[in-house]
Amino acid sequence: MTVLRHEAAHATLHNAFPDGKRLPFWADEGIASLMEELPGDNNNPPGNIERLTLVHYIQDRDGDLNFTGLIKNPSKRIRSGMVYARSWALASCLYRDKRPIGSFLSQSDQTGHSTPKEIFGETLLRDDESFANFENGCYKWLHSFKNTGN
Repeated sequence: MTVLRHEAAHATLHNAFPDGKRLPFWADEGIASLMEELPGDNNNPPGNIERLTLVHYIQDRDGDLNFTGLIKNPSKRIRSGMVYARSWALASCLYRDKRPIGSFLSQSDQTGHSTPKEIFGETLLRDDESFANFENGCYKWLHSFKNTGN
C-alpha cells in the first residue's frame, strides 16, 4: 500500500504539469515520499519512520541536511536513500509549517536561480526569513524526535 500511495502521488504530480514541465527532483520525490504515510502534527513525528531514521543518520554524520545542495542540483539524479530521505525531510517540514507548496510548484521556474532564497522566493519563505533559518528550524524539529525516543 505504501508503494501504491507513493506512485499515485507521482502520477498526480506529473499530470498536474501536462506541458512537459518537470518538478524539481526534491519536490517530486519529497512529496511522493511524504504521501507514503501522512505525517503527524507539529508535536508528533513525521509518518515515515524509515526515512526519519535515515535523516537522523545524516544529521549525526554531517551535522546538517544540506537542503541547499539538494535544491541547487535538481538535475543531479543520484538515486540513493539519502537523497530520498533529504527530499522527504524538506517536504515534511514544508507540510508541517503549512507552507504553500502548491503555489510554489505552480509558479516554479527555476532556470537562472542560483540560491535557495531565489528558488524558494517569497512563496515559501516568510517575511524576513532566511533559508538558513528555515533549514535550521527543520533540522531541530526532525532531530527532536530522536531525543524523545520517537
